[in-house]
Amino acid sequence: MVKHLLAINILVILCGLGGFNLYAQPPESEEQLKAEDLPEVIRARIIDTTQIWLLPRARFKDSAKPQLIPSLALYTKERRWNLPPILTPTKVSRTAPLPREDYLLRLTAYPSLPDALFYQATFGGNLDNTRAFLHLNRGQMGDERTKKRGDYSADGIRGGLTHQHAERSELAVDAALDLKNLNWLEVTSGNSLVGKEVQQLRTAARWEHGISQRGRTAISVNLEEFRLRPTQGETQPEYRATDVRFKLDLETPVGIQNPFHFGRGVDINPIHVGAATEYTTAAHGPDADELASRDNWSTIFRLYLRDEFTSVKWFAMGIGVEGVGYRERGRDEEEAIHYKVNPHVAITTHFGEGWSFELQGKRKIERAKLSELYFDADYLSLNPFLRPEKAWDGNVTLTRHQGRRFEAKFSGFAKHVEDLVVLEESSKNSESAAKGISWVPRNGEKPVQIFGGSVGMTAYITNRLETQVRYTHEVHKPNDGERIPYRPNALLDLHAAFHFPSDFHIELDGEFRGARYPDEVGDRILEPYFLLKPKISKFIENHVGLFIGGNFAIGTYALLDGYELAQNYFDFGLELKF
Repeated sequence: MVKHLLAINILVILCGLGGFNLYAQPPESEEQLKAEDLPEVIRARIIDTTQIWLLPRARFKDSAKPQLIPSLALYTKERRWNLPPILTPTKVSRTAPLPREDYLLRLTAYPSLPDALFYQATFGGNLDNTRAFLHLNRGQMGDERTKKRGDYSADGIRGGLTHQHAERSELAVDAALDLKNLNWLEVTSGNSLVGKEVQQLRTAARWEHGISQRGRTAISVNLEEFRLRPTQGETQPEYRATDVRFKLDLETPVGIQNPFHFGRGVDINPIHVGAATEYTTAAHGPDADELASRDNWSTIFRLYLRDEFTSVKWFAMGIGVEGVGYRERGRDEEEAIHYKVNPHVAITTHFGEGWSFELQGKRKIERAKLSELYFDADYLSLNPFLRPEKAWDGNVTLTRHQGRRFEAKFSGFAKHVEDLVVLEESSKNSESAAKGISWVPRNGEKPVQIFGGSVGMTAYITNRLETQVRYTHEVHKPNDGERIPYRPNALLDLHAAFHFPSDFHIELDGEFRGARYPDEVGDRILEPYFLLKPKISKFIENHVGLFIGGNFAIGTYALLDGYELAQNYFDFGLELKF
């Protein structure tokens, strides 16, 4: 009897694990349980009660909630931070990443009409806890593409490596070298062309390490080196600049007794404490490689403290303070060291169904990276004495969420900026009147005010159709009769994509830029333009992709006065992926 009962129990357990129920007629008396009375075959009826529900798992970063800081979702633990109830997650969970392949190889090559050819290659690999990639790109454009300004070529190589040597400790290294060869106009030779080579070297390293269950430390180092030199003749000087940035950030939870929450105990807030430094040096002329002159360098030191979220009734408040010391050359050509205190306040809350509200204000002192100032734009010469921008910045944002399929943002902003960086044609500078026509970043002479608003929308109309639209309008308040060079009053960006079955995609990007003034004073104007960028692509068996596309401009497509770009061009190419 024991053997028969054991078999029945095992069968019941297995059926229960599989989502089934074992159904049998119960015995009427104990005599029926005698071994000699049990039949040789037990007939049972199994009822399948298994139900599978394919429901999307709710993510922590839900579009129906305000965007919170990443430190709230670092670890898969139940962590009740000091937030209002509508912002406090009951459980923080991280979505499992998609499984990575051991390697990825992607090759893309396409001609572009008129007169251009582009190709690039990307290789990525994964081995245990180490991931690495290598990317190569090459672009070549001729006379027809550059509006008779000669050949233009761009080359780049970039590589990166990430190693996770502990559960919450990771090291990442990245390096890139980019080169450009292009032709600039000269004002002393009847607007003839002279070749220049632009070189940009960028390296970065970041180390993150968990020092406790909730604490974390991060150290990052960034190095950029910019070089601009003529490829023939001595009519143009050589420029060189170096930018080094170091940052140390410590995040730790701190218990704070909140007077607004009687009887709730101590609130736990993520506190950030850190320090950063930026060092920039530049030189030009025959001795540009030496960079030995102390007259052409500047530094910025930062110490900061931030309480990311403090709960005050129905609001989540972020408070921070930053002490900044910086050295710069003033308008009187004298070097000086300045000290400033930069406060920061942000308030976030919800009201109604699907509405969120955010108000923030801060003071900031920032210097753009060399790559942002010089390499990402063409025909710019280096300014060794560029000062950082100082600004008071405030904005208010109202957001409407409709589930995960629709989001609309309405924002208003106001800025008061000193030493605003603007572009000036170098031939207007008496020190470079005999140089080629180029543009030099410089600081504005007087403070300016910038007011405006923006409207943005993101909609997933169906599972295959997505759209994004954002319009921004600005009102500039420099001195009477003056303008901010090359800064449009109206900007529109849009993106739409439709994904058909079988890896067939249609995309449309567009940008509108309003009228721009190339000078601070005067009536010269760059006409507005609207640029459409359609693309159709199809992958065959997940390995071979074909695409066609291009850029089509309405209006005069020119980013700088005198340097127009091709109004229309057509791309078609091939992509291989393994």
